[in-house]
Amino acid sequence: MSVIASKSLKVSIFFQETFSCLKSLRHESKVLNATLNDGIVVVGCQYGLLVFWNLKAALESSAVVVDINHQSCVKILSEHSGAIPNVVIDGGELITDDYDGVVILRKMNSHSEIRSIFHPEKYY
Repeated sequence: MSVIASKSLKVSIFFQETFSCLKSLRHESKVLNATLNDGIVVVGCQYGLLVFWNLKAALESSAVVVDINHQSCVKILSEHSGAIPNVVIDGGELITDDYDGVVILRKMNSHSEIRSIFHPEKYY
């Protein structure tokens, strides 16, 4: 399976072997990036929102387009002050950045912040 972020309000879940869209995950702000790791879809959105989806629960939904209020949306974080164009998972760490220059490292299994690498306001 693969996830495709199309800079709209949705992330599409595709089954690669048949080139078919299984589900779409609808967000409240524009989607900029998405990645899939161990059954969790992590989505970076406009306005600094980071959204976590349980892939299995989303696929089990009867709806073709699963809304952000569905139980498969397990967490929404708003720790970034700007849009999140990059979401990377490296080992057990989730790395995100925003257009304001802030990079945040989190533990992937708990989504808790490990540290922020750059805060531009500290340098003014």
